[in-house]
Amino acid sequence: MAAIADRVMSHPSVRQWVVFQWWGRRAPKSLTETMAINAESIRYELTKIRARHPGREIIFAETTERELLNWMIQSSGQVVTFGSGPEEEFIIGNLLTDEIADISRHPILDFEAMARGVPVTPQS
Repeated sequence: MAAIADRVMSHPSVRQWVVFQWWGRRAPKSLTETMAINAESIRYELTKIRARHPGREIIFAETTERELLNWMIQSSGQVVTFGSGPEEEFIIGNLLTDEIADISRHPILDFEAMARGVPVTPQS
Protein backbone atom coordinates (compact mmCIF):
# COMPACT_ATOMS: atom_id res chain seq x y z
CA MET A 1 0.00 0.00 0.00
CA ALA A 2 2.85 2.37 0.72
CA ALA A 3 4.13 2.11 -2.86
CA ILE A 4 0.65 2.77 -4.23
CA ALA A 5 0.24 5.75 -1.89
CA ASP A 6 3.58 7.19 -2.98
CA ARG A 7 2.49 6.91 -6.61
CA VAL A 8 -0.92 8.44 -5.99
CA MET A 9 0.47 11.23 -3.82
CA SER A 10 3.24 12.03 -6.30
CA HIS A 11 0.65 14.07 -8.16
CA PRO A 12 0.35 17.50 -6.51
CA SER A 13 -3.30 17.82 -7.52
CA VAL A 14 -4.30 14.82 -5.39
CA ARG A 15 -5.62 16.10 -2.09
CA GLN A 16 -7.72 13.12 -1.08
CA TRP A 17 -7.35 9.36 -1.49
CA VAL A 18 -10.07 6.93 -0.50
CA VAL A 19 -8.99 3.34 0.11
CA PHE A 20 -11.91 0.97 -0.27
CA GLN A 21 -11.91 -2.30 1.60
CA TRP A 22 -12.93 -5.15 -0.69
CA TRP A 23 -16.59 -5.96 -0.19
CA GLY A 24 -17.37 -9.52 -1.20
CA ARG A 25 -21.12 -8.99 -1.04
CA ARG A 26 -22.00 -11.75 -3.48
CA ALA A 27 -18.83 -13.77 -3.25
CA PRO A 28 -18.79 -17.31 -1.89
CA LYS A 29 -17.54 -17.56 1.68
CA SER A 30 -14.34 -19.28 0.52
CA LEU A 31 -13.47 -16.32 -1.75
CA THR A 32 -14.31 -13.82 0.95
CA GLU A 33 -11.99 -15.63 3.36
CA THR A 34 -9.22 -15.70 0.75
CA MET A 35 -9.55 -12.07 -0.36
CA ALA A 36 -10.40 -10.36 2.92
CA ILE A 37 -7.78 -8.22 4.58
CA ASN A 38 -8.11 -7.51 8.27
CA ALA A 39 -9.34 -3.94 8.76
CA GLU A 40 -6.94 -3.38 11.64
CA SER A 41 -3.92 -4.11 9.44
CA ILE A 42 -5.19 -1.63 6.85
CA ARG A 43 -5.70 1.02 9.53
CA TYR A 44 -2.14 0.43 10.76
CA GLU A 45 -0.68 0.81 7.27
CA LEU A 46 -2.71 3.95 6.62
CA THR A 47 -1.44 5.51 9.84
CA LYS A 48 2.11 5.18 8.52
CA ILE A 49 1.09 6.43 5.06
CA ARG A 50 -0.66 9.49 6.52
CA ALA A 51 2.50 10.37 8.45
CA ARG A 52 4.48 10.29 5.17
CA HIS A 53 1.95 12.47 3.37
CA PRO A 54 0.86 15.28 5.73
CA GLY A 55 -1.70 17.67 4.37
CA ARG A 56 -3.39 14.97 2.31
CA GLU A 57 -6.67 13.41 3.33
CA ILE A 58 -6.48 9.62 3.28
CA ILE A 59 -9.75 7.88 4.08
CA PHE A 60 -10.34 4.21 4.78
CA ALA A 61 -13.77 3.24 3.46
CA GLU A 62 -14.44 0.13 5.49
CA THR A 63 -17.26 -2.10 4.35
CA THR A 64 -19.01 -1.62 7.69
CA GLU A 65 -19.30 2.12 6.98
CA ARG A 66 -20.44 1.94 3.35
CA GLU A 67 -23.95 0.63 3.81
CA LEU A 68 -26.41 2.67 1.68
CA LEU A 69 -23.66 5.09 0.58
CA ASN A 70 -22.68 3.71 -2.81
CA TRP A 71 -25.02 3.81 -5.76
CA MET A 72 -24.88 1.52 -8.76
CA ILE A 73 -26.47 2.75 -11.97
CA GLN A 74 -27.56 -0.15 -14.12
CA SER A 75 -27.69 0.01 -17.92
CA SER A 76 -31.49 0.34 -17.63
CA GLY A 77 -31.03 3.58 -15.67
CA GLN A 78 -32.16 1.93 -12.45
CA VAL A 79 -30.30 3.24 -9.39
CA VAL A 80 -29.55 0.75 -6.62
CA THR A 81 -27.92 1.11 -3.21
CA PHE A 82 -26.66 -1.68 -1.00
CA GLY A 83 -27.20 -2.79 2.57
CA SER A 84 -24.64 -4.76 4.52
CA GLY A 85 -26.14 -8.18 3.81
CA PRO A 86 -25.14 -10.25 0.78
CA GLU A 87 -28.52 -9.82 -0.92
CA GLU A 88 -29.55 -6.41 0.40
CA GLU A 89 -30.10 -4.24 -2.64
CA PHE A 90 -32.56 -1.38 -2.66
CA ILE A 91 -33.91 0.29 -5.80
CA ILE A 92 -33.99 4.01 -5.11
CA GLY A 93 -34.95 5.34 -8.53
CA ASN A 94 -34.28 5.44 -12.24
CA LEU A 95 -32.19 8.09 -13.99
CA LEU A 96 -34.40 7.87 -17.07
CA THR A 97 -37.58 8.78 -15.20
CA ASP A 98 -36.56 10.42 -11.90
CA GLU A 99 -34.69 13.58 -10.99
CA ILE A 100 -31.41 13.05 -9.13
CA ALA A 101 -32.66 15.31 -6.33
CA ASP A 102 -35.66 13.00 -5.87
CA ILE A 103 -33.47 9.90 -5.90
CA SER A 104 -31.17 11.39 -3.27
CA ARG A 105 -34.19 12.10 -1.04
CA HIS A 106 -35.37 8.47 -1.12
CA PRO A 107 -36.59 7.55 2.39
CA ILE A 108 -34.12 4.67 2.75
CA LEU A 109 -31.31 7.24 2.59
CA ASP A 110 -32.64 9.13 5.64
CA PHE A 111 -29.63 8.43 7.83
CA GLU A 112 -30.83 10.62 10.70
CA ALA A 113 -34.07 8.65 10.93
CA MET A 114 -32.22 5.35 10.76
CA ALA A 115 -29.86 6.46 13.54
CA ARG A 116 -32.88 7.25 15.75
CA GLY A 117 -34.32 3.80 15.04
CA VAL A 118 -37.21 5.20 13.02
CA PRO A 119 -38.57 2.66 10.53
CA VAL A 120 -37.74 3.93 7.05
CA THR A 121 -40.08 2.90 4.29
CA PRO A 122 -40.60 4.21 0.75
CA GLN A 123 -43.40 6.70 0.28
CA SER A 124 -46.44 5.38 -1.55
